[in-house]
Amino acid sequence: MESTKEIVIPPSPNWYLSSVFECHRKSGVLVYAASRCLVFLKSRNVGDNFGFPITRVIPDAHRGKITCVSWYQPSANDNLLLSSAGEDGSVCIWNANDLSLVFEQDAHKEQKMSCLSWSPLLEKKILASSSEDGTVIITELLLSYESCITRKLNYGKMNPLILSFNPHIAWHLAIGCKGGLLYICDIRENRGIIYKLRAHEDDLHNIAWCPVKGNAFIHENQAKETFLATTGRDKTIKLWATNEGKCVAQSKLPGNTGVHRPRPAQDDKRSTWVALHWLNERHILSSGLSGELIMWEVGPKLSWKIVHKLHTRGLFNISSYVTEDNQEMVWTSAQDRNVILWPIVEGHVPKEVLGIQEMENPHLCLSTMGGFVYVLNVNPIDSSQMALGLGDCSIRLWNMAAAKPDMTMLWNGIKGKVSALSWHPTVEGRLAFGTDEGRVGIFDTLAPSKPPILSRTYHKGTVYNLAWATLPNKDGLSLYSCGGNHIMVHDPSALDLDAKNFNNLIVSKGEKNQKFPSRTEFQWKVDFSLLAVGNEDGSVEIYKGSDLCLLMIIVAHKKLIQCLKWHPPFTFQSAEPSKFDSWLAVASNDVTIKVFSVVANKDEPATSTLAATLSGHKERVVSVAWSPHEDGKLLSASYDGTAQVWDVINKEPLANFGGHAGRLLCCEWNALDQDTAVTGSDDMTVQMWKIKDQVHKTPSESMAVKTVKERKKTPFKPPTSSSVTGRHTTSSTAGKKKAPSKLKSLFPVSATLEGRGRLEGLKDCKILATLKGVSLKHSIVDEDPESYTFPISDFGDAELAHLGFFVNRESTIQMLQEEIDHHQEGSNFDLAAHLRIWQGDVEPMLREAVKKRQLNDWLVSLAPQVSLEFWREMAHLYAQQLMAEGDVRKAVSYTIISGEKSQAIEMFSSQQLHREAVALTRCQYPDESSQVQESLSRWSRKAVIDGNLELAVKCFLANGEVAEAARTLARRSDPLSLVLSADLATNAGLDQLAAAYLQQAADIAQTTTATTDNPSSLATPTNGDAAFAEVSESIDQANKNQEVLAGAIKEETINYDDIST
Repeated sequence: MESTKEIVIPPSPNWYLSSVFECHRKSGVLVYAASRCLVFLKSRNVGDNFGFPITRVIPDAHRGKITCVSWYQPSANDNLLLSSAGEDGSVCIWNANDLSLVFEQDAHKEQKMSCLSWSPLLEKKILASSSEDGTVIITELLLSYESCITRKLNYGKMNPLILSFNPHIAWHLAIGCKGGLLYICDIRENRGIIYKLRAHEDDLHNIAWCPVKGNAFIHENQAKETFLATTGRDKTIKLWATNEGKCVAQSKLPGNTGVHRPRPAQDDKRSTWVALHWLNERHILSSGLSGELIMWEVGPKLSWKIVHKLHTRGLFNISSYVTEDNQEMVWTSAQDRNVILWPIVEGHVPKEVLGIQEMENPHLCLSTMGGFVYVLNVNPIDSSQMALGLGDCSIRLWNMAAAKPDMTMLWNGIKGKVSALSWHPTVEGRLAFGTDEGRVGIFDTLAPSKPPILSRTYHKGTVYNLAWATLPNKDGLSLYSCGGNHIMVHDPSALDLDAKNFNNLIVSKGEKNQKFPSRTEFQWKVDFSLLAVGNEDGSVEIYKGSDLCLLMIIVAHKKLIQCLKWHPPFTFQSAEPSKFDSWLAVASNDVTIKVFSVVANKDEPATSTLAATLSGHKERVVSVAWSPHEDGKLLSASYDGTAQVWDVINKEPLANFGGHAGRLLCCEWNALDQDTAVTGSDDMTVQMWKIKDQVHKTPSESMAVKTVKERKKTPFKPPTSSSVTGRHTTSSTAGKKKAPSKLKSLFPVSATLEGRGRLEGLKDCKILATLKGVSLKHSIVDEDPESYTFPISDFGDAELAHLGFFVNRESTIQMLQEEIDHHQEGSNFDLAAHLRIWQGDVEPMLREAVKKRQLNDWLVSLAPQVSLEFWREMAHLYAQQLMAEGDVRKAVSYTIISGEKSQAIEMFSSQQLHREAVALTRCQYPDESSQVQESLSRWSRKAVIDGNLELAVKCFLANGEVAEAARTLARRSDPLSLVLSADLATNAGLDQLAAAYLQQAADIAQTTTATTDNPSSLATPTNGDAAFAEVSESIDQANKNQEVLAGAIKEETINYDDIST
C-alpha cells in the first residue's frame, strides 16, 4: 500500500463477528469490515515511534453489511488478494493494491454469509464459504479466465459460524457450528468428515490453528500432529490434536484479572464473546471478560498473563503480523471502538500505579468512528483540542497536537446522535452538546467519567447549533440552542428550570402577536455585539447584542439557511484587527455561498452590502468556516461530497478536496497549521488534509475524477439455469379467449353429497321416506329408522346436510350453517354473507366482517336493516378500512356519511391532498372558521416545501397572513416579486423588511439592466429595463408616501387621499 498524504480516521469494525478482522502476515496490512465498507490499515511506525496509520477505504463494497473477510495469505505484497462476503450473499475478490474488484460470484443465491477461508494451496486458489442456511461451498477460482468452479459439501445439516483451513494440510477444513460442534473435514471429492467433536457446550466462536506443524510445548514426540484451538460461549479455551481427534488441554477464562469494570449480566451476549488468535508456537492470545488482552502459554496445562488492559469494553477480534526485524505486532478491536496495535515484548509485564496501567510500552491506539460525523468544534482555550459529534451517541475529544492518534470518548448519558457542540469560551473543559432527540446538555471534559448535566427544556427536533453568549440584564454567559424551528436560551447554572424562547424575548421588546419565521441557524460575533439569525425562508436577521433589538433583515437566499459564520476579528496573519471582521458568510440549501459586509455603528443606521457570491458547489452547502490564520479565506463543506477553499477577497476558488465517499456534513480548520483542514462525512470518516496538496480547484474537477475512480470492473457472474428469454417471450396460451367463469355454487357441501352416486341417492331416499312416516315393507334400511327422527340436529352433520332441503325449516337452517362454515373456511365470504342474510343474521355478520377487515359497499348497504345508528357506525368503520387500503376519496365520503366532518378533512390533509381538503372545508364550515384557516395553513406549508411559492402566498393572503405572504414571495428574488413583497410587508407594518426588499429589487434590476444593455439606439427595451423602471417607480412612490406621512404627522393631520397605494 502506498503512502497517503491525508490523515483518515476510519469507521469502526463490525461487532460480534469473528471473521471481519484479519491481518496479512507478510505485508502487515490489516483489513476489517465496517458496515458495508472495507477498511485497510498499514502501520507507519519506525521503531518505537507510532504515527497515524495509512488508511484506505472501499466504500459500499457490498450491498449489505459485510460479515466476513479473508486474506489469501500466500499472495505476494505486489498482488494482495482479499475475499469478502456479506448479507447480500455475494463473495467478492479484491486486489488490495489498487482496491479494484477482481471477481464476484453468487453461489449462495443471496443467502446471508457467515464465514470465509482460503486454502494455503499455491497451485490453486481455493476458497471455502458458508451461509446461514448451512450451505458450505468450495470455490476454485480461475481468475485469469474470470471464472470459477463451485462444489457444495454435502455433510448433512449444520449451522456453520466459523471456517478455517489447516495451514499445513491444505485440504483439511475445520468448521465451527452453533451448539459447540466442531467438524474436521477433508474437502476432496469422495472424502468427508474426519471427526465430529462436541467441542463446547454452547456456540463455537473462534478457531485458530497452530502456525507450526507439531508443537513441542504440547507433545514432544508428535512432529506430524496439527493442533487447533477453539473458544465458545461457555468461556473456555480448548486445544485439539486433529489427527487424533481429542482435546489435549483446556482452561476457563480467568475471572479475576485485576480489571475492575462493570460487566453485563451472565446471560448477555457481550459477557460471553471470546476472541482468539494463535500467535506463535508457544503463545495464544485471547480476550478476557472485561476487554483485557490475555496471553496463554501453551502446554499440557495452560497458564496466562495480561498483555494489556487498554480496551475499556468487550474485545472482539485479534490478529497479528511480524515485521522485517522479527517484531511481533498484534492488532485488536473492541466495543470501545478503538483499534490498537501492540508490539509483543518478551517478558514484558504491564506495571500499574493505583490500578492504572502505565503506558511505557509504545503502541498505537486508533479511535474509530461509529456513525456519521455531524459536527466539529475547536476548543477556543486550547486550540489543539477538537470535539467531534458522532451518530453513535458519543463525543470524541481529539488532541491534534499529538503525533499519533490521541482521542478520548464521552458517551455516558448521551442517548441520541450528537448534532451540535460548543466549547465555553472562558471556562476550561466545559462543553455543551445537542442531540437529534432535541436534548441539550453540558459535559465537564476534565472529569470524563461524570455524566452530563441535561437541560430540562428540549427541542421538538434536532439541535443544529449551540453557542455561549450574553443575555441582556443577566450576568455571565447563557447557552443558546437552535432546533425544532426555535432558538432557546438556557441558564447553565439552573438547567432544571425552563429555558427562554428567543422569540418571546423579542416580542417583549416589540409588538404583540408578532409571527416569526422558523429559526434554523444563528451565530454570535466573538465580542457579542451582533447576533445573526437564519430562517427557513432564506432571510437573515441581524440583532443588536446588548438589547436584542432588530437592526436589519438581509434577504440572503431563497432556501433554508444552513450555516452562518462571522469573520474572526483577529487572525494570525497580523497583530492588527482584521478589516474584514464585518463579513458574514451565509450558506443555505442553495448551492451558492454569499458573504455580506454588515456594519452597525452606534450613531449610524445598520447597513449590509453583498461582498461576494461564491459559486461552484453542486449540492447544498451545510457548513462553512473562516480561517483563523489568514484574512478572507473560507472553507465550505457540501452534500456534493467535496470541501472547497475560497479566497473571498479575490472571489476565487483555491483548492477542492474530494477524498470522502459520501456527503460532507461539517468542516473546520486546524488551528495548529494554516495549510490543514478537517472534514467529517456520512461515510463515517474524519479526514485531515493539506490544502497545498490538492490538485483540483473546483468541485466539478474533483467530482469528475471521483466518478472515474468509482467505476468498478464489471464482475463475472455464472449463468443461471433459468431459460427465460426476455420480456417479449410469448406464451402458448397467448391469443386464446378466456372462457367465462362459472358462478360458484352456494351449496358446495350439499352438491357434493348429492353427487356421490345412485346407490347413495337411494339410501338418502330411504332415510327421507322413513322420516316422513312412509312404511318400507320391501326395502331394507341398514340403520335404525328411529335414529333419523328428532332431534333434527343430525341434519347438520356432514353426511346428512343435503337432506335439510326436504325436511323442515329447522333442518334447512342447520344445513345452511354447514354451507356457511364451508364457505368461510375457503375464504368465500361473499357467498357466506348471502346465506346469512337469508337467515336474518345481518348485524353479527357485519360485526365479523369488521373484525376481519372484509367490509365492502354491498355489506354496508345492508346495515340500515338493523338501524340508522348501526349504519353510521358501519360507514365509519368502513372508512377506516378504506384508509388502510389507500382508497382515500371513498373513505372521506363514508366518513362524511357517518357525520364526522372534521375527521374527513383530516383524512385528506394526512395524505397531502390539500386542494381537496380546502374544498371540503369550504363546503362544510363558514369562511371565518378555524377549520378553514387550518386547511389553508397546511396547504401553504406544503406549497412552500414543493417550491410553489405563489400558491403559498395565495393561501397566506386568504388567511390574512400578509407578513408571511411577503416573506414567502420574497424568496423568488426577482424584482417584480420583491416589489410586491415590499407592498405586502408595508401593509403588515414591517417597514424595515419592506425597505430591504425594495433595495434588493433595485440591486437585482440594475444588475440585469447592466448585463442586457445594448449600445444600439434602435434596441428594444429589455425585461431588465422594464423591471428596473417598475422598481424605480415603486421606490419613488414609497419615498413620496414617506414624505406625505412625515408632513402629516408633523401637522398632526393625515389626508389619506394624498397617499398613493
